[in-house]
Amino acid sequence: MRRSLWGVLSCFFLCGFLIVLSHPAAAVEPAVKCEAGKLKEAGKYGFCRLKANSKAVKKGEVADYTKCTDKFPLKFNALETKAGASVCPSEGDGTSMETRITTDTAEIAALLSGGTVTECGNGVVETGEECDFGDLNGETCTTQGMFGDGLACTPGTCGFDTSGCSATRYEDTGLGTVIDHQTSLEWQKTDTDGGVTDITPTYTWTESDADHTDPDGTVFTEFLAGLNNCGSGDGTTVSGGYGGHCDWRVPQIGELLTIVDCAFGNPCIDQSVFGPTPASSGYWSSSTWLGNEDAAWGVGFTVGSAYLDGKIFIARVRAVRGGS
Repeated sequence: MRRSLWGVLSCFFLCGFLIVLSHPAAAVEPAVKCEAGKLKEAGKYGFCRLKANSKAVKKGEVADYTKCTDKFPLKFNALETKAGASVCPSEGDGTSMETRITTDTAEIAALLSGGTVTECGNGVVETGEECDFGDLNGETCTTQGMFGDGLACTPGTCGFDTSGCSATRYEDTGLGTVIDHQTSLEWQKTDTDGGVTDITPTYTWTESDADHTDPDGTVFTEFLAGLNNCGSGDGTTVSGGYGGHCDWRVPQIGELLTIVDCAFGNPCIDQSVFGPTPASSGYWSSSTWLGNEDAAWGVGFTVGSAYLDGKIFIARVRAVRGGS
C-alpha cells in the first residue's frame, strides 16, 4: 500500500516524538544550566533595550530603559546564587555584560537610524575613543600627569584605565625601601641605626686584585652581602634579605643620577624620601670608567654630579633593585 508524503512525515515526527518520550534527556549540569540561563537573560535584555528604542522612535521621545536596567543584573546574580559558588563558567559579570549589551544595542539603533558608529575593540583608535585594545594612541602614565608604566585601555568603553599608574613618583613601602614609579627602581633607604644601611660606613670597590679592577671590595663583600643575607630552611622557600628581597645591587651611574635633585640644596637629594644623606660624601656606582678599568663612576651629592675615583678608594653606597 502506497503511503502519502504526509503519512511518512507524520510517522517520522510521531515516531521521533515517542522515542524522545521513551528516553528521558540526561540531567543538565549546573554549570551548563547557568550559562544557558545567562544567555537567555542577555537576549531578553538586548530585546528590551531595542524594544524601548522602537517605542521611542514611534513617539519621537527619548528611549526609557528603566525596566531593562532594573531587571537584568538581578537575574544574573540570581542564576549564580542558584548554581552555587564558582559553578558558573563566568562569575560576577552582570555589570560588564550589561555594559557590553548596552553598547551593542545602542550601535544597532544608531545604524538603523542611518548613522555611523565606532567599533570599540577592533584595535583602531577612532573618533570618540581614547584608546582601543592594545593601542594607547601614544599615551602613557606620564602624559596623563602620573607616574609608572601601567596605563591600560578599558575593554568595552575604549577609555584609559589609570589604575596601574601612580599619582606620586615615590612610594615608601614601609620596609625601609622606596619605589620610584618614574624609573620602576626600588631603592634602599638610609638611616642612623648603626646597621648595614647606616650612613656612616664607607666601602672600597675593589681590593685584592693586583690591577684593582675586580668587584671584590667591601661594597660587594660586606655591604651587598649584608643586604642579601637570604637563606632557606627547606631547600625551596627563601627568607631573609633586606626589605624581603635578595637581589640588591650597586646602581649603574645613570640610575644613581636619577635620584639627584638639587632643588633640595646640599645634599642634592630628597632626604625625606631616601633618608639621611651626608652632604660632603660620594656614592659608588657599579659603572667602570671605559678609559681606565681601575676607576669607577660615582655621584657627589654636594653638587649632584658624576665623578671618577680609583676603585681602591672609599665612598658610601646606596643599593637598588629592579631595572636592568
